[in-house]
Amino acid sequence: MTSEMATIVFLIIANSILLAVSLLGTILNIYLFYKFSTRRGIVSGFYKLCLVKTVPNATVCASFLFWAVPLGSLRIKNDQVSRNINVFVGQLAGSGAYIFGPLLHVCMAANRFSSLYFAVRIMKVARYPITFLSIIVTLIIALVYTVMGFPENCGYLYLPETLEWVSEDAPCAVFQCSSTSFNAVDIFNILYISDILYISDDSKLQLTLQDRHGKND
Repeated sequence: MTSEMATIVFLIIANSILLAVSLLGTILNIYLFYKFSTRRGIVSGFYKLCLVKTVPNATVCASFLFWAVPLGSLRIKNDQVSRNINVFVGQLAGSGAYIFGPLLHVCMAANRFSSLYFAVRIMKVARYPITFLSIIVTLIIALVYTVMGFPENCGYLYLPETLEWVSEDAPCAVFQCSSTSFNAVDIFNILYISDILYISDDSKLQLTLQDRHGKND
């Protein structure tokens, strides 16, 4: 097999996998958004967070489905791709949604943790729009990271020839890349903390169930 043939086979397999995963993810998250948003009646803060969480999930999946996969499948050359559209998609999915999703995940974990361990206090502050404010703060942070790459030579670009996202070479792009890399470590730590909170929630529920079974016996 020649080098060119191997490259073509690799691109076909890689784009097929990207197509399958991104299509499934886009459809699933759009469906969940529809189901969450059309429910009637009063909903909890956790429910609202689940609704909003589908937005960054769908954004990332759609960026591959409608941008990365078509460019890669058609074997478009890097220099033939519109810089403005490329940066818009790259910043929206690779920066904004990249930050927005994990931050919402932390809010969800904190919501469950506080509801189980501080239920009485939560009832006292329930009249305040804590969930709404949390969503607004995380959204603002995501928007800042999104618009950070819009100036000339400051954004993320998708290279269809190599199937990779890269940063441009201006100082602002280097700053954004290093900032995002730094936040990648933060996000890992945040997700680790979120997992600990979820484990604590599970332990709390298990103890509660054991106490109830003990009383029934």
